[in-house]
Amino acid sequence: MRRVGLLAAILLCVSARPARASGHLTFDSPELEALGVVLFVLGIFGPSDLGALIPAHDQADETKLVLGWSWQIPLPPMRKGELSGSNHHFIGGFDYLPQGNDGHFLGRFGYRYSRSRLIAGLTAAFGHAGWDWSPEIGVKLIHGFEPDAPFDPSLHLLARANFAFGLERFDGVTVLLGWSFL
Repeated sequence: MRRVGLLAAILLCVSARPARASGHLTFDSPELEALGVVLFVLGIFGPSDLGALIPAHDQADETKLVLGWSWQIPLPPMRKGELSGSNHHFIGGFDYLPQGNDGHFLGRFGYRYSRSRLIAGLTAAFGHAGWDWSPEIGVKLIHGFEPDAPFDPSLHLLARANFAFGLERFDGVTVLLGWSFL
């Protein structure tokens, strides 16, 4: 029995190395490379938010689907020659409301603060109804790395109120489920 165990140990030593996780993703086939390219393109150009615009009680509108594209830039973007892991972000993007004959885009830019699981910010939106304020608050449902990492991918839930600049009109609330890299 000892000889069988010794023979097995020798065979393990001279055989191919056993597989182990290296922590690096490798693409060994053209199919995986193509999938990686598609996911990268969708990650950059695809919608980062999906949700609904819930109109104010006094409006006759129905709830509308919202597709959102937003990008965040840390403030300051660089520290000591490396991408900054800041909690402060400049955000820009647009929302598309595809329903009905009046499907339209809303442009958006502003400021967002995120720390741990909290997200809060204020954006200015412009579209067919003029300029709006959109204070936002949210929570990160899942997020990636340590708090000060330059990349902190997350899945988040956001709620935005939509006010006219002069505060004379309240259009409703937008609730979004989305993701971000930073």
